[in-house]
Amino acid sequence: MIETPKQITVRGITTSFSFSTVLNQNREVAYKVIEKLDQFPQLIAGIEKLNIEKTSGNCRLTEWSINIDGLKIRWKEENIFNPAQGSMKFRMVEGSFDHYQGEWKID
Repeated sequence: MIETPKQITVRGITTSFSFSTVLNQNREVAYKVIEKLDQFPQLIAGIEKLNIEKTSGNCRLTEWSINIDGLKIRWKEENIFNPAQGSMKFRMVEGSFDHYQGEWKID
């Protein structure tokens, strides 16, 4: 199972949410899915653009552009991968929200 708890703050109001999905794969194969950020636009509806700007070790800086019911949202985030824990933590460093962070975790 891939779980994605997230937290967004807009105009001082913080909202937490999460979703999960079940992949009928072993943990190693499932983790490879979240490692391939550049393929997210083909896997997740609404992602118009995802650009990997910089990679350094287990850290990536990514630029996102999504469209949710005609509302375009853009941000840059730092992604930190931890293969041993089967996780990828992220936090927005610039963009449409006051605060945006979360984690993809393989259980």
